[in-house]
Amino acid sequence: ETDVLVVGGGGAGSRAALEARLAGAQVILAVKGLHNAMAMRGAGATNSGQSDWGGFFLDPETGAAHLVPWLDASKSTVEDLIEGDYRNIIQAGLGMADPKLVHTLVQDAMSHRYKLQEWGIKFHGRWLLHHGVPLIALFNRLLQENGVQILEEIMVADLLIHQGRCVGATGVDFQGNSMVIKAGAVILATGGDEALYQYNFHPPCVTGDGHAMAYRAGATLTNMEFGQFFLIALPGKGHPNTGLLRSPGAKLTNGRGEEFLSRYLPEGVTAQEVLETRAEYNPFTTRDCGKYFDIATTKEIIAGRAGPNGGVFLDLTEAAVSLRDQYAESWLNQQGIYPDERPLEILTGRHCAGGGLVIDENGLSNIPGLYAGGGEAAA
Repeated sequence: ETDVLVVGGGGAGSRAALEARLAGAQVILAVKGLHNAMAMRGAGATNSGQSDWGGFFLDPETGAAHLVPWLDASKSTVEDLIEGDYRNIIQAGLGMADPKLVHTLVQDAMSHRYKLQEWGIKFHGRWLLHHGVPLIALFNRLLQENGVQILEEIMVADLLIHQGRCVGATGVDFQGNSMVIKAGAVILATGGDEALYQYNFHPPCVTGDGHAMAYRAGATLTNMEFGQFFLIALPGKGHPNTGLLRSPGAKLTNGRGEEFLSRYLPEGVTAQEVLETRAEYNPFTTRDCGKYFDIATTKEIIAGRAGPNGGVFLDLTEAAVSLRDQYAESWLNQQGIYPDERPLEILTGRHCAGGGLVIDENGLSNIPGLYAGGGEAAA
C-alpha cells in the first residue's frame, strides 16, 4: 500500500516517482524487469541506448550539432526558443496537438534541463549522448537515496477502479505470485506500443501495457492511429540516417536485384526527387513526394520481393557518401554493418506511438486518481 504507484521504470516513470517522493509522498515504482539494466526487459526505451547514433552529429571538439538548428540560438533569447518550439509543434500537429499540453511542455523544458544539469547530467550542445542511459543511472541513485520502493520483475496487469476512481493495480511477479497494490494515485508510464510491431527499434518490453490497462479501465485514449516510422537497418534494429539516400550513385533494389522505385511514382515525379526529399527527415510523412519511398518499399516487401531479412536494399557500394552522412556510416560500422562493402538491407519500422491517454496539463486522465506521462500519453 502506498500514496503513489508508478508503473514503468523508464525516464518518465523514474522522474515521476522521484518528484512524487520529493513532494513528500510514499512511492512504489513497479518495473517489469530490472531498473537501470540496459537492454533487459523493463529497461524501457529511455535506457535502450539504441538512439545513440545522434551523437555522431556532434563536433567532437565543441559538442555543437552539425545540423542546422531551427533558430540561431546565438541571436535568440530563451523566450524566443520557447516560442519557436511552441510554434513548430503546433504547426507540425496540424490541429492534432493540444495547445495546453504543448505550452506546458515547452515552458517547463528549460527548467527541467537545468535541474538535470544540477544533478550531474552533461549535455553536448542540444544533444544528450547515448540517448537516456545516463538519465536512468542518475534516477536509480536518486530514487534509492530518497527512499522510493522499487519493485522489480513485477508485471502490473490491471488497474483497480472503485466508485469511478483508480485506487491501485493488480500484478504478478516472475515467480507467478499475484499481488494487489493499493494506492492513492497511479501514474502509468509504461511507454508506447512499439514492440507490437515486427520491425521496430525499441526494447521488447515496450508492448502497450499501459494503454491496454487504461482502456479496460475506461480511460479515454486518442490518436492511436498515429505513429512514427523510421528507416531500420537489418538484420539489427538500429536506424540509419536517411541522409544516406541522397548519396550520389545510391541505388534502391528489391531482393531480386531490381530497381523498383520508378514503378510506384506518378507522372512528373522522379526517383531522384523522391530520394532527395526523403533524405531530409526520418519520420514517414504523407506531406510530400518522399512518401513514395516508404510506400514503394513496403509494397515490394508485401509482394514477396524482399531480401533475406525481409527488407529491400540500399546499394551504396558505388556511391560517394557525403561528409554529413559519414556520422551515420560510423554508427552502422559499430553495429557490424558496412554499406560500402555490401548493400544495406532496410525497411520502414515503428519508432514511437503518437497516441495514448488523454490527459490535462497536470497529467490527469478522465479517471480520477489515474495519471499518465511519457509515451503513455497523447499530446
